[in-house]
Amino acid sequence: GGYKEVVVSLSQQAAWAYENGELMMSTSVSTGTGAVPEAVTPIGSFQILSKYEIQDMEGNIGGYYFVPDVPDVMYFDNLGNALHGTYW
Repeated sequence: GGYKEVVVSLSQQAAWAYENGELMMSTSVSTGTGAVPEAVTPIGSFQILSKYEIQDMEGNIGGYYFVPDVPDVMYFDNLGNALHGTYW
């Protein structure tokens, strides 16, 4: 476990994962939408606050939602913003 960093580009809808400065992987991403103010992806530098292998996610963004068993959830603020996998 060396230094790890994930860089997300909102304009390119892409992410890159680095470990000790070495690119480990890159992938396409889908970030929050600006159509609903609560779903805007925040810009800045963040640290991962908590990680879950699988977690049910729910909230109210343009209407109530509940999504069970969301994989690889990593919260980076206390507002519910997270990087996470998807199966949908």
